[in-house]
Amino acid sequence: MNAQRSAAARPVELKRVLSAAGRALAARGAGPFGWEELLDSPAPTTRKVGRACGDDELSSAEIRVLRGRVDAQALHVRHHDPHQGDVMSTAGEVVATLLAALEEVRVQALGARVMPGVADNLRELLQRQCTERGYHTIQHRREVPLLDALAFHVRAIVAPQTLPPAAMRVLSAWADILEPLTCRLRERLVAELDEQELFAATCAAMIAGLGHIEGDSIVPVVRRPLHSPALQAEDLAPSEAQRESLSASVPFAGNQGLAAVSVERRTPTRRVRTELDQGGVSDGRADFATIAGSDAAGYRVFDATCDVVRDALELRPAEELARLRARLDELVVQHSHLVARLANRLRRSLLALERQDWTRDLDEGGLDTSRLARAVADPAFPLSYRQQRDVHTRDTVVSVLIDNSGSMAGTPIETAAVCADILARTLERCGVRSEILGFTTAAWKGGQVRERWVAAGRPPHPGRLNELLHIVYKSAETSWRRARDGLGLMLDASLLKENIDGEAVLWAHQRLLARPERRRILIVVSDGEPADETSRDANGAAYLERHLRRVIAAIESRSPVHLCAIGVGHDVTRHYRRSLTIDGPGQLGDALAGQLARVLGEDGGNTADGRSVAQARWRAGHWQE
Repeated sequence: MNAQRSAAARPVELKRVLSAAGRALAARGAGPFGWEELLDSPAPTTRKVGRACGDDELSSAEIRVLRGRVDAQALHVRHHDPHQGDVMSTAGEVVATLLAALEEVRVQALGARVMPGVADNLRELLQRQCTERGYHTIQHRREVPLLDALAFHVRAIVAPQTLPPAAMRVLSAWADILEPLTCRLRERLVAELDEQELFAATCAAMIAGLGHIEGDSIVPVVRRPLHSPALQAEDLAPSEAQRESLSASVPFAGNQGLAAVSVERRTPTRRVRTELDQGGVSDGRADFATIAGSDAAGYRVFDATCDVVRDALELRPAEELARLRARLDELVVQHSHLVARLANRLRRSLLALERQDWTRDLDEGGLDTSRLARAVADPAFPLSYRQQRDVHTRDTVVSVLIDNSGSMAGTPIETAAVCADILARTLERCGVRSEILGFTTAAWKGGQVRERWVAAGRPPHPGRLNELLHIVYKSAETSWRRARDGLGLMLDASLLKENIDGEAVLWAHQRLLARPERRRILIVVSDGEPADETSRDANGAAYLERHLRRVIAAIESRSPVHLCAIGVGHDVTRHYRRSLTIDGPGQLGDALAGQLARVLGEDGGNTADGRSVAQARWRAGHWQE
């Protein structure tokens, strides 16, 4: 932080540092590349660096926005090949603009998945842009161009770590139209991130699917692409008469542009388009507006501009994190019996699955000693051979979402921190990726959001009235060694405030959906129902609980994610299908190991194409037990 303030006071030095960082990220060496023009160009999201002097110096947030602009430009230079544009060159103007915006999402995803700092900068940039466009207060989907809505939905799949809180209303408003399209191509979008042409072809087929929504009533409505900071797209905003004619509530997609997508010249596009046509875009269309909590479902957010997702290492100085980590290490030693039991049980469960993962009764391979008895009993009986299949646990990611509310203070949160630490270590040793997440609020009793509601005249039924704070203690891509100090932050009692479970479960679920692993497990650890006094008083006592129930029901019935929960002194079985209740925090270690072993041991199986049964059912649009 001190370094940022110091840099803010020296604009020339800041420009030099950002230019060097941009050249390094773009892999362009020391040659001139126009970073100074980018930093000094007028932009609605930040002031010129050259004006950062005296009382007008840039804040740390503005510096992150600047870094986001530089990172976006650098990633475009590094990962975009201008000579690979066959799909875009055969598209109409409107579709080409859409594809350009989605290409920026792709190149940013490539950088964000390996560089958490870049992801933070991009998220800050998008948060500022969303706020300036008023996306955090929209009431209807026609207030957001399809260009940005589609880009946000694709971003939620390939780069959820860059998704700003202010975009949640956009996702919610367009969910019932765009989720069925993006979900069908989810795995392909993630798999083709490194292939510019294939990714563009998949996106072109996805855009073509939009033509089936309202037929000829779709009209072109384009603004400058929010998701394309490196491009100079033209404003094609419609007249007021055109805006009023949008009875279909689809503000952007142009029928001429859709028709201009050539699916005959590019094999990948033709392949994806054929699959969409055969499967039917409307088949199994999930009502994701209900999941995301749109106005139609009765759940709203009054103001999302204060919501934040933060890495644990960003929330406290390094010295404070080191002190908290030392305290966590002491607790680990005090709970050595719990540590050993949890680690051993997890290791046994994972090894048991690996030992069972054999294909038997083959004509070649290793000798199957378990079948020797029948060969001895009947010498005419042929010997049996076996081969080891791909181990399921190696293609698994586990996410633990921990309630960081005030009621967890003391022994419960200490035990949760110890168990999370040991769980992350043990899973890493067994080759299973894991992430540890926490959810709380940034303030008691509504904070700034409540103040804005009061200033607005206390309108009735305002929706959620608090500032969300979602914490990433350890991401799936981060090793335990790098995340160990962040895990200690869980012991900071000042973080523990109120809990809004529904949106937290959605957030953790969305992160898992973006993962490439075939088996994805989400374990929620909570000691009570959602609790936010301000939201409850303004909307009714059961407001947050109803939303949580809808979220759980939707995930359990239509998602490939295995969702389960552990209630600490609180009965969660009436909310979660896979759940158990423990009497106290001392049982949490066994409960975590048991739930994880139970889910890993379930008959998840593999379909013929190697994907999990759950994912196959998800694509079919229904869930069968």
